[in-house]
Amino acid sequence: MNKSYSELRNIAWNALKGHWAEAIVAFVLYVVLVTLAASTFIGGLLVLPLELGFAVAMMKFLRGDYRSVDNLFASFSSYGRNLGAVFMVKLYTALWTMLFIIPGIIKGYAYAMTYFIIEDEPELTIDEAIEKSMVMMDDHKWELFVLDLTFIGWYLLVILSGGIAALWVSPYIHAAHAAFYEEIKDSVVEVGHEDTAAL
Repeated sequence: MNKSYSELRNIAWNALKGHWAEAIVAFVLYVVLVTLAASTFIGGLLVLPLELGFAVAMMKFLRGDYRSVDNLFASFSSYGRNLGAVFMVKLYTALWTMLFIIPGIIKGYAYAMTYFIIEDEPELTIDEAIEKSMVMMDDHKWELFVLDLTFIGWYLLVILSGGIAALWVSPYIHAAHAAFYEEIKDSVVEVGHEDTAAL
């Protein structure tokens, strides 16, 4: 990784600067819809793609596309694929977490780029996108973990504000993850059709 953590955060901050309203509206819609639907299994499945949609919306902020609400709901345009991607990432992470907490955390970071890859490379299957994230993150899991640690002060602000600061902090962190993806995405050119048993 060539950029420092502060540079990645600055990229995210500058992408959001002047467009906080769009980001906050998308975040509020995301949280409200997920909260309302989470009471039932079917409802949860219906809104699950929004998790991918919000991550992609913040990635598109970095690329100059500020239609955050449109990009949030664009996750429903390929509903089956995006639902499958979010579901499989959660399933694989949960299965690893059932072994021990630490392996689950490590795998969570290994799968962290999957949603961005799903958006950028529609020709890949879900398992290929997850596999590509694993390969891409092979030497970068610790770096993303440290990037997250640099937001500790912001997490504390969310707690102290009773959650209100999350309106700004969540888009900021998601945008920083997108900046991280943009920084490392060219490190993997292609992924072969390999056995996914190690996912």
